[in-house]
Amino acid sequence: MQLTDRAGESLRLREAGGSSRSKVVVKQHNRNRLTCGLTLLELLCVISIIAVLASILIGPADRVLQRVLADKWSEDAGILLAAVTEQLNQHFQGEQAFPLVTLERIEAEGLVKPAELRFLKDPRVTFVPFAGSDPDDKIVILVQLKRGFFTETNMLSHRKEAVTRVPK
Repeated sequence: MQLTDRAGESLRLREAGGSSRSKVVVKQHNRNRLTCGLTLLELLCVISIIAVLASILIGPADRVLQRVLADKWSEDAGILLAAVTEQLNQHFQGEQAFPLVTLERIEAEGLVKPAELRFLKDPRVTFVPFAGSDPDDKIVILVQLKRGFFTETNMLSHRKEAVTRVPK
């Protein structure tokens, strides 16, 4: 016996075995219907392809970021080095005999602004204590730079004469 449901699909009635006359309705599946959607395996393949492509791009993107940060540091370091030299020059210009100048003394006497003091304490900056009796060509501030897009040199340095000279 054949029946149809509301959607127009055919239903067939089947008699359950035995003496009881109960009827069970079984819906026939349309085997020609296309499935829409992705299987779990297809989804995992897409995710793994995206992960491989992302890992390929992470290396070059990191190198570009490091070079940009190196350029920013070299620009900031140049500005801060000039500011520190100018502030120390205002204090020590023309003096020939003065006691040892250390970071502790610079901080205690407030010879430079807080931003420049943080710059002098940065691990990429080497501050060499100096005194009035030291030669003028002694390097007192050495800044390490990394190669960036615009940075060609590896170091910035200032000598004692830049700190103690009298402006012309």
